[in-house]
Amino acid sequence: MNEEKINKNFLQIYSLYKMNCIEGSLKFEKVCYELKESLIESGYKCGQNFEFKRDEFGPRDPGLSKANIKFEMMGLMEIENELGKTSVTYRIKEKGRLWVESLTKFYNKTIPNFSSITKVADDSLEENINLSGSQIVKKERVQKAKEEIWGKKI
Repeated sequence: MNEEKINKNFLQIYSLYKMNCIEGSLKFEKVCYELKESLIESGYKCGQNFEFKRDEFGPRDPGLSKANIKFEMMGLMEIENELGKTSVTYRIKEKGRLWVESLTKFYNKTIPNFSSITKVADDSLEENINLSGSQIVKKERVQKAKEEIWGKKI
């Protein structure tokens, strides 16, 4: 099996697994964008599995929020909407941890360079763990994506 088979949904929930909790949908989306770009820059095609497009908010992948709802319904994550707050908090649940750990074991056995892919992912996530969504938006990769033509896949 090759690394192109690594699903964006795995990479998305892997981000939450490593961060444990993500405050705000802006941060979740931009963390995934940074992860995608890090993987592509390191030569890993699995980063191309994300479907970000340029819109008024910069690089966005509407499939991420749909997947989060599915993950919540499956019991892998919890989405907290506090009354009176506009931001959302995403938390991984124990079932989600087990799902990520099981898939990680599977990928380690079936994809020859999976450990180097997770190293790139871990470095990207570590770089953004203490930043807010608006701080990540100011980073060079996101700003460059915001300069692209409206609607362009990035």
